[in-house]
Amino acid sequence: MLFKWIDCRLNAAKKEAFTQAQAGWKAIQNQPGFGGQFGGWMARPEADQLRARIVGLWQDQECHRQFLEGGVHDSIVREQNLDDLLEDWKVDFLQHELAMPGQFPDLTTALHHVSPGAWLRVAECRVPPTQASHFWQAQEEIWRPAMESAPGMLGGCVATSERNILVLTLWESRARMEAYRRQTLPAVLAQCAQRGALPASLVDGSLGLCPDWTVPASEYPLN
Repeated sequence: MLFKWIDCRLNAAKKEAFTQAQAGWKAIQNQPGFGGQFGGWMARPEADQLRARIVGLWQDQECHRQFLEGGVHDSIVREQNLDDLLEDWKVDFLQHELAMPGQFPDLTTALHHVSPGAWLRVAECRVPPTQASHFWQAQEEIWRPAMESAPGMLGGCVATSERNILVLTLWESRARMEAYRRQTLPAVLAQCAQRGALPASLVDGSLGLCPDWTVPASEYPLN
């Protein structure tokens, strides 16, 4: 599965217009290979700027390429005036590497059962090659059991690109996610440190999912 990770920055004055523009993406629901799209506002705004994160799920790079070349993407961008609404945006493509079971077996399944008030935790990791084997072993032996047993964790995954490793976990509420951060995360980090499996850098963020931004796929799960 391919993850399209979109990082958007915009002026706070354009928040309402941007929110309304997200409705235009519902037109991609029946695109071949489309597995869903969701997103929301990052929890900590930066001065007069807002930061939104959007995740698109695709079967593979070829399905996404056909979607772009078919003209639907550019048509939505024009109709919703997105080029004028955004000050900056970055796109990264990541491959699914490891499922993180919760109440559901993976992130894709969890997204099709999500309810209002859900939050996405995003851990952006930098792992040097010399540390990679320890990192992945820790994901299997430490992180997966801890996540699966955490109350309110719906499902997640680890996805990678050439420059990034993202750990995405979906929570039924912000309160459940924050309880995990306070009560479970310190002990998990300590176990990883003992094994030399902590990332070289770790940026921990979160966002509340905006229900109007969610575009479910007509069929799931993706293979």
